Amino acid sequence: MGEFQHHDAVTGTEKQHVADNYAKNLDSGIKSCIDVIEKSYQMKLLTKNPNPNLKLHFCPALNTSSCPITESGTNFTVTIYNPLGHEITGQIFRFPVDSSKFYNVVSSDGKPVAATLVKTPETVQKMPGRTSKATEELVFRAIVPALGFSTYFISATSVKSSHSIIETKSTKIISETLIKSKSFDVVFDSSGLLNHLKLKDGHKVALSSQFAYYKSYQESGGRASGAYAFRPNVDQKALPLGKILDAQLFSVNTIFSINFV
Repeated sequence: MGEFQHHDAVTGTEKQHVADNYAKNLDSGIKSCIDVIEKSYQMKLLTKNPNPNLKLHFCPALNTSSCPITESGTNFTVTIYNPLGHEITGQIFRFPVDSSKFYNVVSSDGKPVAATLVKTPETVQKMPGRTSKATEELVFRAIVPALGFSTYFISATSVKSSHSIIETKSTKIISETLIKSKSFDVVFDSSGLLNHLKLKDGHKVALSSQFAYYKSYQESGGRASGAYAFRPNVDQKALPLGKILDAQLFSVNTIFSINFV
């Protein structure tokens, strides 16, 4: 936990060989915890019918949309643990899957869960070091109790049924776009960037987003940005990263996603 929370590990302001050592130590710590988690799983979930052959599989590369278990095209079970002291409601979870199969998601009490299939962005598919061949993600919302876990069952079949989850097609954003929620509406401009919030009473709250960067301090005799230092050029404002070429909106039920290129 000390390395997880260290200011250099969090911000990436350390030198590269230090970052490599952080990654090595963190990976070692995570692997050491897996055995403890598996034993706890056996005790908590399988008290009545323990199964020593049951093995948990972890997906440490989900941030690159990679997970061999969920991509196998077979049935799988997802157990989500919540380390927080309050319930998680409506959190969206994504799992890469085999696009040639049809899927259903069911909660632990046997109720169908609203889900959708969303195309994995091409920029993610072409990410250096990514070994996954998955081109779609199974997306659904989950409710997880405080300091507890929830289990969801995903079935994969080769035959489509009336309950099969369908793929959500994207819509190119070319004009002002509004996404509704219970408390307010989120409004995006024609480029897909966040523009403002619209409250239920009609009031607008200015709120914008952009992709930008700073140029490092480059005058001779001064310290440039680098390890332990963030130092942009004097009086220089953030520079636009570039024009957004494409913004695609994915929308189904209460699940929304915008992909930028």
